[in-house]
Amino acid sequence: MNVGDINTIIQLQALGSLRPTDSNSVTQAPSSANLFQALLNEVLSSVSHPTNNALAANPGLGTLATIINSSIPSSPSIAYNPVPITNQSTTGTAIMNQNTEYDDIIKEASNKYHVPEKLIRSVIQQESGYNSNAISSAGASGLMQLMPKTASSLGVNNIMDPYDNIMGGTKYLKSMMTKYNGNIELTLASYNAGPGNVDKYGGVPPFKETQNYVNKVMTSYYA
Repeated sequence: MNVGDINTIIQLQALGSLRPTDSNSVTQAPSSANLFQALLNEVLSSVSHPTNNALAANPGLGTLATIINSSIPSSPSIAYNPVPITNQSTTGTAIMNQNTEYDDIIKEASNKYHVPEKLIRSVIQQESGYNSNAISSAGASGLMQLMPKTASSLGVNNIMDPYDNIMGGTKYLKSMMTKYNGNIELTLASYNAGPGNVDKYGGVPPFKETQNYVNKVMTSYYA
């Protein structure tokens, strides 16, 4: 029940408490009471059945999601739309079995750089949710969310092109795997926070975002 519903009910109850003062209105009192009761029942019915309520059309957490979303400033430059991991025990299998228009590119990148295909898929899933047009507020772009400077150093010509993006991202994964002797955890941490931070802290940096990132990607990769 929202504030508008409460106000409506209060107003109707106030109307219902009014009493006629003349003889003509006395004869009309029953019909007025019936009208009040009908209106009150209609309002209560709409509140009791959320499928008829505008909030029900709101996806996700309904009212709570609306409150949270309305309190966060929108940013037109952000197109990042990851798919949430709802079942850690099956997500990895789902990613591995997921057929996408990028399958051939992923397989080619895997064979060329000797990076597990499932790892590439897991990174893409976490980075962009397979949205090739994703652009983060920091400027990371494409399926594997490459930063412009990094992409340039990897020889990526068009950062938004799925082929160039996947090839560049996989090449970077391979370089980090080589640097950290095949350690997937450190490879992912460096992909997210940069090898400088991994070296500085001697492992996964104590950044909540990076720790969550590594955990989610590894969960799907090893599932």
